[in-house]
Amino acid sequence: MKKPWFFAALPSVLFLSSCASEGEDLGQTLSNAGINTAIGVGIVFIVLIFISFVISLFRFIGKAEEKREAREERKAKENAIQRPKPVPDPEPVDKSGDLELVAVIAAAIASHEHVSPDTFVVRSVRRIQTENHWRRG
Repeated sequence: MKKPWFFAALPSVLFLSSCASEGEDLGQTLSNAGINTAIGVGIVFIVLIFISFVISLFRFIGKAEEKREAREERKAKENAIQRPKPVPDPEPVDKSGDLELVAVIAAAIASHEHVSPDTFVVRSVRRIQTENHWRRG
């Protein structure tokens, strides 16, 4: 059985020589260089095609991952006991702005009445109507 030509050129690919061996002329050296170049370029393209094939398989990995997650989610829903969702804790209300507003109003009233704000007593709190009082004036 005869070996293919690239097996005969393989030693010249692996052991490149920069100068011609004894007994080789310039034509033989250029011929070997051309074979080495063709085999090198061919190997590079074969590897690039293989890499592009592997990259094209990545889309199947993503789909398989999505199917697995959906299956696990469906099983979790089937096995889950129906429990009420916990009520989140109410967020703390920042009343520092309200305290400043109370202090300003108390100071304004005390200034108008010519009394100390320490003498104020809140006896009742009632909601006023929401109509616009500016329209009346």
